[in-house]
Amino acid sequence: MPVLWVVLPLIVIIAMSMALSVFLTRRHPQQVFASPTEYGLEFEEIEFITLDHIRLRGWWIPTKNTKQTLIFLHGYSGSMDPDLKYAPALHHAGYNILMFDFRAHGRSEGKVTTLGAVEVRDVQAAIEFAKTRESLKIGLMGFSMGGRTALLTAAESGQEISAVISDGGPLRLSYAILQQSKEKRFPWGVRHLLTWSMLLGALIRSGRNLFTIDPIRKVSQLKGIPIFLIHAELDPYTRMVDLHSMVAAIGKNAKLEVIPGVKHRDTDSLDLAGYTSKIIEFFDTTLKS
Repeated sequence: MPVLWVVLPLIVIIAMSMALSVFLTRRHPQQVFASPTEYGLEFEEIEFITLDHIRLRGWWIPTKNTKQTLIFLHGYSGSMDPDLKYAPALHHAGYNILMFDFRAHGRSEGKVTTLGAVEVRDVQAAIEFAKTRESLKIGLMGFSMGGRTALLTAAESGQEISAVISDGGPLRLSYAILQQSKEKRFPWGVRHLLTWSMLLGALIRSGRNLFTIDPIRKVSQLKGIPIFLIHAELDPYTRMVDLHSMVAAIGKNAKLEVIPGVKHRDTDSLDLAGYTSKIIEFFDTTLKS
């Protein structure tokens, strides 16, 4: 009987966590459909396979006579399609562009997403593909989950990456989930319990510890890489103190720009041309020097 009193609550906790984690880790079907041809860009539909055998699909948009490549990394529950709006300016600036859908998103295979922890393998596979197209310098341009994944990949595969931009990439996943629960008006104690349960279930599903796999914990591995953090002033998913702490810890290779008066993923909404020019300036300085 004493054993039952221990085992039964444990089973209930695990079952609840697994059920709640579905909301975090489930597959996201494609909702926006676009093509580089809409922007007058020549491209190739590509496929590549990750080390854990997930087939990813994307676009290769080449530029003549360049060995610098930018890899775009889209946000959670989305696909590569909405980020095409940045491609013409960056292509015109002289960069090859590689875009793809993360695992469990859009056109790509996979059933489980982890908001960066496992998606590092997706980026590493994209880097290997870019190298087969004679890319010598590679920059990562990540949005939200993609920004988070870009930072995690840079920490793990630093020598493969020449520069990183993270626009709104959450530095602490647990904090981002807590804030989403707050937006849904869950009481303080409930949202903490939900966050803990979701992360536990995601750990069981993916085999990766989402409690601890965060860019903010990888600062020591990012010090040698040029990093540009773009943050919306009204973005609730990352604390400003964490951003400043990360930039200070990385040192001279990191910079932060806060866009006033805008929300998460709206950093380009006031001035798209100005936004893309800052991106080009950063990559020109880091990839073409």
